[in-house]
Amino acid sequence: MSDPSYANDAVVRLVEIPAGGAYQDSHFPEHPIFPGVFLAELCCRLALDLVDHAPAVWAVTQVRALRLVAPVHPGETLEVRTVRDAQAGPARNSVDVWSTFSRDGTVVGTAYVTLEPQP
Repeated sequence: MSDPSYANDAVVRLVEIPAGGAYQDSHFPEHPIFPGVFLAELCCRLALDLVDHAPAVWAVTQVRALRLVAPVHPGETLEVRTVRDAQAGPARNSVDVWSTFSRDGTVVGTAYVTLEPQP
């Protein structure tokens, strides 16, 4: 992953999908694709990075949506843009975060997660 770029409650990273990962042996070996669950995990990590500066300890409590519209192949580079949902508002005791996964300017997937402060 590249170093993050932060702006206006958003983080953008370039992520190179590893070639030769262990997942290739079982995730369509003849035509390997990067598993969607790994993209969901990436969204969760970036969401936590986004709120890491907050005074609380946060945890992902829900993956609300994950939509994959095109396969992601080993060796490709994705731009991942993760933003706080401004409509959630400060009155809520949680933060909703959207991630958009793009390849060469084309969206290949989106994810939406909720984070909550932990005691």
